[in-house]
Amino acid sequence: MVIKQIPTWKTKTYSLFSLITVILLLMLNCHRDLGITDPIKLPPEPDWPVGEWILTGLENDDIVSVGVHPQKHNIILAGSYFNYSSQKPARLYRSEDYGATWDTLAVGETKGYRNFIFNPFNPDIVYAVGGERLLQSDNIGKSWQDITGSIVTNWETFTCCMAFNPLDPNEVYVGTSGFMGGELYKSNNIGKSWECITQNITNNSITDIAINPKKTNVLYFSTDMDGNVWKSENSGKSWVLTGLHGTATATMDLMIDNNNTNIMYAASEEIEIKDIKIEYGVMKSTNGGNTWKQFNNGLPNWYKSIQIEKNYRTGDLYVITTYSNNGEIYKYNNNLERWEKFGIENVITSFYKSHFTFSPDYRYLYLACKGVYVIKLY
Repeated sequence: MVIKQIPTWKTKTYSLFSLITVILLLMLNCHRDLGITDPIKLPPEPDWPVGEWILTGLENDDIVSVGVHPQKHNIILAGSYFNYSSQKPARLYRSEDYGATWDTLAVGETKGYRNFIFNPFNPDIVYAVGGERLLQSDNIGKSWQDITGSIVTNWETFTCCMAFNPLDPNEVYVGTSGFMGGELYKSNNIGKSWECITQNITNNSITDIAINPKKTNVLYFSTDMDGNVWKSENSGKSWVLTGLHGTATATMDLMIDNNNTNIMYAASEEIEIKDIKIEYGVMKSTNGGNTWKQFNNGLPNWYKSIQIEKNYRTGDLYVITTYSNNGEIYKYNNNLERWEKFGIENVITSFYKSHFTFSPDYRYLYLACKGVYVIKLY
């Protein structure tokens, strides 16, 4: 038997090829193990001018919420509320081209879509609050399932707000609101079961929830009617009132500054009781809610502030204000230390019919009101 010997140069070539193959496979496995994914290819962005509000569509519906996918920011969800006067059902819409065109996904599935919350650990999972049911979608809104569970809702009590613990994928909070008040609920298993954590604390509706992104055991919730802001330092096991309470106004929105979590903002309103003007409006705290001061310079009189947001790329603050059937958006001028009008006027009709959100890169600001508007910021 003749044994042929493989030439040395071929052996070295095969060995080198095997080594390269092994290295490539190891790199691929590490790539997957670390959760690294290839960049998501998005469709081209519309050629919108900078600094000009554009109506993208849905102007024939009272849109109350808009949500932008945190990674695939071409995908946008928008929702309306059930209109008791006209009996027009709530509708859910979705766009896959930055709002240029819209598809209707659902009609009458719930009383309203007040807000969309994307799961921070898997943003293809999105939640809809605002109706008598808490809804979850695992495919960015194409289909939904009811995860209300033991959260108490009925014809006048509905889900209102929701917040995830940014460091724990299992911990989530939901607040309810209604004419008879509301409660705050907590889940430690992503909504499979719920526990009420505010029993006998407040008789008023829960309007918003804020979680300290660096100390997630610290959380806050706000209420309407009395305008109280409550604080917990043990993940909701016990609560104390902050320095903002007993205002006889509604506190609509809370925001913690991610860059400095001692700084907080609260959006409330100004009212008049027996000819006595009670001024609150936008409030600011620099010590985690212990004390608050007005932050209203430049804002109109007799208004209600309903949402405040920060552009973390530019550092700019924006607020929505309403009065009667009119509304405006303001941007804070840090040099002049005052709020200034930012484009759209007289389009926001009430607290339930206005909402805005940034695209994940903070280049676009979307507004839900009579339709969906967008402005390219830079």
